[in-house]
Amino acid sequence: MLEIKNLNVSVNGKHIVKNADATFESGKITCILGANGCGKTTILRAIDGLIKSEGEVICDGKDVLKMTIKERARIIAFLPQKRPTLHIEGGLLIEHGRFPYMNFMKKADEEDIKAIDRAIELTGTEDLVNKSLSRMSGGEQQRIYIACALAQETDILLLDEPTTHLDLQSQISIMQLMQKLRDAGKTVIVVLHDLAQAFSTADSIILMKDGEIVDSGTPEELINGGKIKEVFGFDIVKDETEDALYSYKLLNLPKEY
Repeated sequence: MLEIKNLNVSVNGKHIVKNADATFESGKITCILGANGCGKTTILRAIDGLIKSEGEVICDGKDVLKMTIKERARIIAFLPQKRPTLHIEGGLLIEHGRFPYMNFMKKADEEDIKAIDRAIELTGTEDLVNKSLSRMSGGEQQRIYIACALAQETDILLLDEPTTHLDLQSQISIMQLMQKLRDAGKTVIVVLHDLAQAFSTADSIILMKDGEIVDSGTPEELINGGKIKEVFGFDIVKDETEDALYSYKLLNLPKEY
């Protein structure tokens, strides 16, 4: 289980995250939602120690922020939204996920190879290992990067808007992969911008506004909490339509949405 306690982040004198407290249950998908600029990505970066913060990030009783980079990388894998498109084969990129266990002089051993093979199997990227990243579609690249993160063999996976700029089929594929990882025991913490997608996939939701966590709970609890409309200006409800793409839908959308 991962917890953040009284987490605060300031950048150039601006308070981005304010007194955030949250618990991320093991083996669950938790989605962080909120308007642009509310601090969602900043929380992920703070959890992974990529940005200076005050407060605590506790994983199974240990202070994550006091760990070395390699120690932390054996517990938490972070996939940012923006990444370079490298001229590198998929299999080699996935192998880079073993960096917490290797040094520059060490070649992949049997344990490393097994971890890489497991990551490839989980993400279904067998047909991409010999393909250059620069020749892959956006969805293919995303699966390779997730495989790279999985090769770290961490229990916790942080994903920052993994479906952004992908076509609908690729988005659905990534959401299904997240559920597959959850079912394999991974703790998935993800920032999403599509509310229907998030509510239909997450086990729990954290709702942010202006740097603060204003509500959290299961999708059903948040629907009944009344904060969704306060944050976004519209509601979300169960979609009872037969063969609906998602099990939730947006309601009372403003004309400009």
